[in-house]
Amino acid sequence: MGELRWQCCRCGWVYDPIEEKHEKKYNRFEDLPKDYTCRRCGATKNQFRQVEAL
Repeated sequence: MGELRWQCCRCGWVYDPIEEKHEKKYNRFEDLPKDYTCRRCGATKNQFRQVEAL
């Protein structure tokens, strides 16, 4: 089973905790602030869904 990532339901951009390690404070998606938005389209955090990495 792979690591869980979070995909934006609006544009498909994927938040991958492994790629986001430089943001140590917010490495896990669950730890991101409630007002976090998609880097690509600005969708809110609740518009992401969990997906499994291949």
